Amino acid sequence: MQLALRGASAATAVAALAMLASLAAPADAAKFSRKFFQDLNVGQAPVFKAADLVAKLEADVIADGKVEQQEWDKYMCWCEDSIDRKTKDIAKANKMIAKLGEQIPKLGAEVASHTAEIAQLKKDIGANQEAQREAEEIRSNENSAYESGKAESENSIGALEAAITVLTGAGTKKGFLETSKQAQLITVAAGVKTVLDEAAARTSDQDMETLRRFVQQPTEFLTGDASHEASFLQVGGRSRNPFGDYAPQSTQIQGILKGLYDGFVADMEKDHGAEADKQKAFEELMATKASELKDLQATLEQHESDKAAKAKSLADGKLERDDTEAQVKADTTFLEETKAGCKRK
Repeated sequence: MQLALRGASAATAVAALAMLASLAAPADAAKFSRKFFQDLNVGQAPVFKAADLVAKLEADVIADGKVEQQEWDKYMCWCEDSIDRKTKDIAKANKMIAKLGEQIPKLGAEVASHTAEIAQLKKDIGANQEAQREAEEIRSNENSAYESGKAESENSIGALEAAITVLTGAGTKKGFLETSKQAQLITVAAGVKTVLDEAAARTSDQDMETLRRFVQQPTEFLTGDASHEASFLQVGGRSRNPFGDYAPQSTQIQGILKGLYDGFVADMEKDHGAEADKQKAFEELMATKASELKDLQATLEQHESDKAAKAKSLADGKLERDDTEAQVKADTTFLEETKAGCKRK
């Protein structure tokens, strides 16, 4: 009976202990349980062993609770940090996307502008080079014409000068009837013949007639005997000598030849001056064109360099925008999932 009472008392004590332990502060649970059983005189061995086990269990639960609380606090801290960090990252990325959204069209327009400038500069360079080529061709043709005319003029001047030299002294009583003089006169008359076409525009019809007679019969102009001249100059009672029936023919033809000579020399000097002016103008034009071409090429090089740099910036900007948009999408997904996970925790 006493044993049963003890058993009942022990059971009651354990139940009471459990109830009171749940109400007591964790730190006082073990002390309370031990004192409770001592006061009830329930016995020592079994009851106190149970109390010790309960106290140990409570201590383990409290320790586990502290660890779990620390882990929860740590997780909440991570949640706050992650949410804050990702929110800032997304805001920063969106600003970058907006900035790139402004820069990309601007760079595209600048690249297009450089493309148009480059196309125009290439046209201008081509036009400059074509102008130089045409100027060189024109100058070459002008110079060839000048050199050709110069050679003809020099030949004409030489022929006229030779004829004048041979005729010098003719028309006097002494005469130049020697065979050598005749041969020389025939030779220079052949040279004068080459001048007749040009002389037609420079002399009167009367002088041209005298020139033709000189070319055909040069030796007739060696004598100054008026009676001899009359024998072949007078036709039908009229004199054909414009200097008069008694004017020496050599003097007459020399005057005509000298006039032609002076005209050819003056024209050649004039042509030489014109050629010098044309050459100077050509050199100045070519110097100007060369300077313009140099500037055009330098400008073209600069535009091509700027275009390449901006085209690279444009490509990099598009790539950065695409990457940033992808990162924002990933960060937004992470942020939403983190918020949901932290809320559930």
